[in-house]
Amino acid sequence: MKDGGKTWSFTIKDGIKWEDGSDLSMDDVRHTFERLFASFITEGPRYVQQFLQGGDKYTGPYEGKNLDSIEIDGKTVTFRLNEARGDFNFTLAMRGYSLVKKSKDTKEKYDKKPFSCAPYRIEARSIGKSLTYSRNPHWDPATDPIRNAYPDKFVFQFGFEPLTSTDRYIADKGNDQYTMSIFNEVAAERTQQVLTNAKLKAQVLTAVDAVTYYWPINTTRITDVKVRQAINYAWPLQQLQTIRGGASTSEIATTIFSPVTPGYTEFDLYGKTKKPGGDPAKAKALLKEAGKLGQKLVIAYQTSDNAVKQAVAIKNALEAAGFTVVNKQIDKSTFYTQIGKINNEYDLFAAGWSPDWPGGYSVFYPCWDGANIGDGRSNYSQLKNPSVDKAIAAASLITDGDAANKAWGAIDKQVMELAACVPDYHSIRNWMHGTKVGNVVYDAANTCIALTKLYAKA
Repeated sequence: MKDGGKTWSFTIKDGIKWEDGSDLSMDDVRHTFERLFASFITEGPRYVQQFLQGGDKYTGPYEGKNLDSIEIDGKTVTFRLNEARGDFNFTLAMRGYSLVKKSKDTKEKYDKKPFSCAPYRIEARSIGKSLTYSRNPHWDPATDPIRNAYPDKFVFQFGFEPLTSTDRYIADKGNDQYTMSIFNEVAAERTQQVLTNAKLKAQVLTAVDAVTYYWPINTTRITDVKVRQAINYAWPLQQLQTIRGGASTSEIATTIFSPVTPGYTEFDLYGKTKKPGGDPAKAKALLKEAGKLGQKLVIAYQTSDNAVKQAVAIKNALEAAGFTVVNKQIDKSTFYTQIGKINNEYDLFAAGWSPDWPGGYSVFYPCWDGANIGDGRSNYSQLKNPSVDKAIAAASLITDGDAANKAWGAIDKQVMELAACVPDYHSIRNWMHGTKVGNVVYDAANTCIALTKLYAKA
């Protein structure tokens, strides 16, 4: 790092090879970052694109033009940023900046089968149904002290509800003994049974992760802050916690930051600690004050058994506070596409965010900065507040860790004073697995079981 954080250089290790045995080239490294500016890149992190000098005018490498702020010298790549950043190394560790072999770049189709220089490669894939990883025979563990390649292969199957997968783990028969879940946790209906049984609990990894689940309020549709505050007062946090399986699965949230994220500052603007079931009287008084009794709310949910139960509890609580509620179910496969549209027809929707690295910028810029409003972006509330934007910009320049954390905690409170969302819960993860899966540990970066640490027991 040089120039106070405006210039960052990284040297690539020797011996890194692609799955076809070819060497990683520095041309591949340059191409990896330049392709991010192409028009077809509409999902994933956008930090590098925003940080690099000249990135606002660059349109990608496919017409033969390089980005001058990426420089190659031998095996060293240097990035020149448009402002100082003390955490750019954390940024580059994100999966969204994984290396891409230039000759294998299929542009829009690349995400269907990425080319690997990692411990595993994609052997087979049926989109939406299954995915098989096998070892990359050209991966050298000496080049990669973080990851391992213990199992011969991973076979992923998609589409299981938590109750189905939990019951298979409880039965622990055949190949299910060698099975684990990436996202499904112990089903709410089985939480007490599993966590109070010593044998079954031994098959569970419990971890508090950095994600906070919340309900963004569409501020372009619900423009009155008093109405948004009324939603917060009325929200039935305790009832929703019970539906999810109780205090062993989540803790009630009053902030956007998770308690395990640097910068977390404890506060409770809407009295949820004292009245976790909601305060309909306070909410109704605010609606009356705003002249909005009977305010219609269209709420979007994913289609799952658990979401349906929560939808009923939310509808009942908000209607008791003076709202008129319409529930809309959206298929899981298109949910985030639908709520990510600027002109969507929803007032609230379930969402959540885990910081991309241990700091506030990767929470508050993507989700709450007015500059990140757009189709497919993650500022789901479409909050555009000059004071918040200014505070985010100022905090991002602070290189002292303690001072930066204090600034991000203040921004958390600032967003909540605007009631741009309803914090719901901080997740306590309970992942179950088969009895013959070894070394089950938590992957904080991806909020799941660490795949590359697992091995099969004899």
